[in-house]
Amino acid sequence: MFQSYVAAAIRSLKKNPGFTLLNGIGLALGITCSVLILTYVSHERSYDQFHEDADRIARVYIQTTLGAAPRYSEHSASPLADFLVDTVPEIEDAARVLGSVNTSLVKHNDVANYEENIVAADPAFFRLFDFELVRGNTETALATPYTVVLTPGFAARYFGSDDPIGKTLDMEFWGRPFEFTVTGIIGDAPSTSHIQYDAVMSYATYLQYQIDTNGTDISQLWTMTNPTTYVLMHREADWRALDRTVTEAVLNLATTGPDAQDPDDVWYRYHVQPLTDVHLGALGLPIEAPASARTLSIFALIALLILLIACVNYMNLATARATQRAREVGVRKAIGAHRRQLIGQFMTEALLLSLAAAAVAVLLIKTAAPLFATLTGNAEMVAALARPGTLLLVAGAALVAGLVAGIYPALMLTSFRPAAVLRGTSRGGTGHAKVRRGLVVLQFATGIALIITTLAVNQQLQFVTSTNLGFDSEQVVAIPLRGSDATADGPLLKSEIARLPGVVSVALGGALPDRITSGNGVGVVGAPDEEMTIRRVV
Repeated sequence: MFQSYVAAAIRSLKKNPGFTLLNGIGLALGITCSVLILTYVSHERSYDQFHEDADRIARVYIQTTLGAAPRYSEHSASPLADFLVDTVPEIEDAARVLGSVNTSLVKHNDVANYEENIVAADPAFFRLFDFELVRGNTETALATPYTVVLTPGFAARYFGSDDPIGKTLDMEFWGRPFEFTVTGIIGDAPSTSHIQYDAVMSYATYLQYQIDTNGTDISQLWTMTNPTTYVLMHREADWRALDRTVTEAVLNLATTGPDAQDPDDVWYRYHVQPLTDVHLGALGLPIEAPASARTLSIFALIALLILLIACVNYMNLATARATQRAREVGVRKAIGAHRRQLIGQFMTEALLLSLAAAAVAVLLIKTAAPLFATLTGNAEMVAALARPGTLLLVAGAALVAGLVAGIYPALMLTSFRPAAVLRGTSRGGTGHAKVRRGLVVLQFATGIALIITTLAVNQQLQFVTSTNLGFDSEQVVAIPLRGSDATADGPLLKSEIARLPGVVSVALGGALPDRITSGNGVGVVGAPDEEMTIRRVV
């Protein structure tokens, strides 16, 4: 039976090449666009999901109230991690991570490079997260000062094919040189991790640096917030209840004991955020997220609308051929074909065309992947689109499109009465005519909605790219001063650059405007702190 459906469907599609080509192109483009968008949405929603205990990990963030309005930051005080493990029963473990310490000059023998993606972490880093330590001991690799684990690529830059374990690297942080011992090799962080690194040094290094430089043990200092604290909850714990417990525990610490403060004078409150919410901020927490859950939902809706337009296009073209197909239906019914058999034939025709469109869509996706990666600003999209899951998504989209697109034409065409069709008096009924008009209206309305949305987004992009920034960005060049020597020679460099022809003015600064955060102040070098435009709040 199924073979006869397929044979009849193929004959019909070959008999009407114009219909087949138009519908095939429409379905192929619809599947391609919807799969591209849904793959991007899926990729963004998968952040940090690869950790086995992702649903038990939370990030602690701080709310400060020193300014006119509350400010939020993912940074926390160094003693917070140990305090929460010792005080809060719902917390099983905690780790501190100091992200992107700063640009570091790394040297080994004759090889020297500036590295920017170096983080610091506790040994608990490997207990909370599923970042693989390929070589080394997870409990001791980051336990002592001046130890570091490297990614394979980082290690190859400095040691080539030699075994780096136990060897030393000269690394400069905070304007000072240090000698680090390589204690392990760590696997690269997946692209769907909000924690990214090329090397991970021990957080104990940062603590020791503060003691050596400032004579301050910040592991006991609550008024200095630098690391990000992550906690591992017990399996039965609820993060919302934990949020209240953490806030109350830290507030109780600040308002009791010999150095007790008045609750109204405590300018910070700690809260927790589920790890899987960090990238999207889907729960609407006040701390800013890198991406938007709402935007992704809109993208997913657009993908479905595009697929729907392709399906409606098929329905319209299929039902427009009702007069031609009516006699075929009438003859088949007259010689004994049941309606369910005819429905099966028409549905098979729609599914075959949809599957053929899916094959074309696979080629289009492969061709468009690099351009789509550039458009989204995510180079990982090329790899994401090459995964087996994308083929399953294409197959699923083709199946849905075939079923949705074929069901109404199948029901409509098989509803004709044989006697009326053979007499030539059947017109398909006023009900079907209204449905066809409704489908046309739906198709155009959906298309217009997508066009309006695209124009609105384009206007926003034009606004962002053409807004007057207060300076001509094409005429401004930023030269990073890396290392203590370069910083000390900054005034000399400034005077030499000012002498160059074509240079109008030169200025020295501690950071570019896009690097200024809520914890920075902006002011003239040497001016009092109270004259800063943005006051330090943490």
